[in-house]
Amino acid sequence: MESLGTYLNIRLLLVFASTFLIAVWFLRWRSLHRGLPPSPWYIPLIGSPQLFSSSMHLDLTETGYKYGGIYTLHAGLMPLVVLSDLHVIKEALGKQGEYFNDRMDLQSASKVLKLEGSILFSSGRQWSARRRVALMSLRNFGMGKRSLESSINEEARYLCDALGDHEGKNVDPLHLINNAVSNIICSISYGQRYDYNDPAFKHLLANMEVIFRASVMSLVVWGFPLMSYLNHFKRLNTALENLADFSKEMVEAHRVTFDPDNIRDVIDAFILEGGKHKEDDLKEVFRDDLIWRAIHDMFAAGTDMTTNTMLWLIILMMEFPHVQAKVQQEVDDVIGQARVPSLSDRPSMPYTEATLMEIQRYRTVAPYLPPRVLYSDIKFRGFHIPKGTQVWVNLWTVLHDPAHWTNPECFDPTRFLSEDGSRVIVPDAFIPFGIGRRSCIGEQLARMELFIFFTNFMQRFTFSRDGDDPEDRPGILGMTYAPQPYKTRVTKR
Repeated sequence: MESLGTYLNIRLLLVFASTFLIAVWFLRWRSLHRGLPPSPWYIPLIGSPQLFSSSMHLDLTETGYKYGGIYTLHAGLMPLVVLSDLHVIKEALGKQGEYFNDRMDLQSASKVLKLEGSILFSSGRQWSARRRVALMSLRNFGMGKRSLESSINEEARYLCDALGDHEGKNVDPLHLINNAVSNIICSISYGQRYDYNDPAFKHLLANMEVIFRASVMSLVVWGFPLMSYLNHFKRLNTALENLADFSKEMVEAHRVTFDPDNIRDVIDAFILEGGKHKEDDLKEVFRDDLIWRAIHDMFAAGTDMTTNTMLWLIILMMEFPHVQAKVQQEVDDVIGQARVPSLSDRPSMPYTEATLMEIQRYRTVAPYLPPRVLYSDIKFRGFHIPKGTQVWVNLWTVLHDPAHWTNPECFDPTRFLSEDGSRVIVPDAFIPFGIGRRSCIGEQLARMELFIFFTNFMQRFTFSRDGDDPEDRPGILGMTYAPQPYKTRVTKR
């Protein structure tokens, strides 16, 4: 009987301890969620189903319509506030941007993801200092200048020659376009371009594709120790290791030949900046062993988004041949066949510009911005959002909101034109590169590339659909929104 009593006491103690821990957890959960924006139903300890959907951008959009543009989702025990309305986003990232500029602290994932030194994932002074050097470097090495325009036209010629080799045939344009776009940022970041058949270049781009096809939720849980044993995460970790090795080798090669009086590219610019801060409070920000990570961010962002926009571009020219024909006519009228396109042609080509804008709106490759985190408690739109809360910004909603766009699910370049079609109109809701201090630093470069590549395409080719390729397939949602693999028939004009 004595042993039975001891057994019952232990059971009672365990029940009491469990009840106490559950009560503590519940009180903590309730304190974290008190005052937050409304939340749709979710599964306790697991989270909101929207976060595990293959069409997350659409599910977040529908949820936003129901909850007025600001609501709360859950990833396990962690609340996520989603901004899903133009006015809400402008107020948060514009008027109160100082509260929304930080990135979430991924301490558990930082070592695996090698985030130290990152521009994209850093916050505060580290972020602003690295961003300043990156933006200055882009401008110094040609962003918006004729020198870079010539380089892009040269790369467009290589790309068009490669596409022309498949004239009259069906070709998957992914790798050719990825090569061309990557070479632009390679020339700026690494000071060189690569042949499309270079094995090292192919390996580099293959690893990049693995990273960007990962889902956002994959990246949220990537750094947890148990995840490293899953094959999916092993591939991600291997790809990141390979990219890190490549960037580190490039930085070391630059360091050997570095000349402060001859800054050749972005790597040299960061080496130079690091030398200025050996003794001050920014020395940790520009440490020699961290330079590769900032360069990696610029290369990755400068490759994937423009590549996928150009892939959507070809798809939409195939699906809407009347738009393609109208752009070709404008190219013929303004540029002709005797010279290469120039950025100075832009003001005379409103329909071409409007078409590029509609491509970015209709199939935006960045349906949501990388997650932010609040650095302090804030009262926002009548809600109390505590320090440390993750904030997601859903751009897809803004770019497809019927409140701002007539028939948003229709592809119509004329929505960006004046009534007489003579000039481009930019609505407030056109924000494919984000807004605020953390908007994309490569926006001007991307716009240069898209215009020059597009006009070169339309000058030389007509794209038509492979007869076996179905129309209007949904894209693949990862870090960015990419088209499914497809083939196009290339016909020389």
